[in-house]
Amino acid sequence: MDGATFDELVLQWVENLQGISREERCRVLERTCDSLQSQNSESLLVLKARDLLHTVRAATDVKVLRQVAALLAKEDAATIIEKHLAPYCTLTLRHGQGTLLRITAAPNVAVNLAAQNASAIKEWKYAGEPQTWCAARSPCSVGVRTVFTDDKEDVVVSFHDEIVFDACDHVYEIERTFLISASSNVDTVLTALQLVNPSSI
Repeated sequence: MDGATFDELVLQWVENLQGISREERCRVLERTCDSLQSQNSESLLVLKARDLLHTVRAATDVKVLRQVAALLAKEDAATIIEKHLAPYCTLTLRHGQGTLLRITAAPNVAVNLAAQNASAIKEWKYAGEPQTWCAARSPCSVGVRTVFTDDKEDVVVSFHDEIVFDACDHVYEIERTFLISASSNVDTVLTALQLVNPSSI
């Protein structure tokens, strides 16, 4: 089997492959492009390889988006959070059906998320790692559920986040809903979370 035939099979394989990361697919395609060019292969095959590489590079890596979403649900350093946000990012905080606060601009969003995450882990403890899933409304939207319990392992509050990414994989919209286990604890929990007013930053 000559090199061109082998490379063509590699292209077909990568084109239909599922379950590996974008980075790994790019690495295979880059080597295939180099191999084709070094052999002076058919120009159509080289163009196909380059087009496929461009498509894979531009594709959304859902695994990475879910990792970022999980990080935002736990991170307590505003500077780290802000690195993942678009400048125009918004944060909407809800309890039940009501909106508590709507915050705009990446620095304000980062400070609020960091403060909530830090306050929650200071008051309670994680009931396992945050659970993430791809939200139904868009492949660039990730849902995250983070549950906090008290010393008796009873659930106190959970954060349900919907995190939406732009074309550059930066977060531009976050909706966080607080689900509080007992209605009698609402004021205590919301006070403990120390929601930060953007005007005070």
